[in-house]
Amino acid sequence: MEREREKTRQARAEARRAKEEARTEIADARAQIAQLQAELEKLGTLLAAAEGERDGARRQLDKAAAESEGALRRARRDLERAHAEIDELRRALREEKRKVAATVPKPAKERLAGRGRARVPSEPEAEVATGPRSPLPVPLGRLADDPETLLAWLDTPRVHLLVDGYNVAKAEGGYGDLELATQRERVVDGVARVARKKKIAATVVFDGSDVTPGTLRRSARPVKVEYSAPGQIADDHLVVLLEKLPSTPVVVVTNDRELQERARALGATIATSEQLLALIR
Repeated sequence: MEREREKTRQARAEARRAKEEARTEIADARAQIAQLQAELEKLGTLLAAAEGERDGARRQLDKAAAESEGALRRARRDLERAHAEIDELRRALREEKRKVAATVPKPAKERLAGRGRARVPSEPEAEVATGPRSPLPVPLGRLADDPETLLAWLDTPRVHLLVDGYNVAKAEGGYGDLELATQRERVVDGVARVARKKKIAATVVFDGSDVTPGTLRRSARPVKVEYSAPGQIADDHLVVLLEKLPSTPVVVVTNDRELQERARALGATIATSEQLLALIR
């Protein structure tokens, strides 16, 4: 009986130890769970803050994109209005110069038109073409405003290059930041290089009202330099030259839309100022 009682006491003591150990483990597990829950809540807070910052950044980005697009649209509208105003001013200037020219007596016009101007290059009598002039076709696989297209046109036999001088000088990528005299020199020199390389005749026309009296009006062969007479705009002078030339191919270089239409109506081939600048810059 005593041995059985001792066994019972030992079993009870063992059960108490096991119970205490279990309680300790449960307490440790609860502490770990509490710590994990605290860390989880902290991570949840950080995640919410990060999502808030992300949403805020996305809203700011969308707002900035909308503002940028709006500014771009406004800039485009302003640019279009500026182009329209420039075209209107050019038309008004042409009209005013035509009115002034109409008030100059005809003999005086003829005397003024004959001063300081190079003679239009003439074709040999036996080779002067007659009949209507036709524009040159755009080479296959190229665009009409490609500089390589202009080069191909200048390879045409007996072609004449007729250049709106200041329009080329003041075009984008031109010489508009230089003095007028330097602008003229750069354009004439560049056209001369092209004309010599292609072995063609070329004429560059400038507005005579922008030239100081007594200024040397040089001609760099094979380039002829022409100036409009007082009271006459360069566009009108260029059209007169075009009408006087034989009906062989003529390439007119200008960005002026009105001049392009007038030259096109006379059968000229139209090239842009940027095409020519790509060859002479």
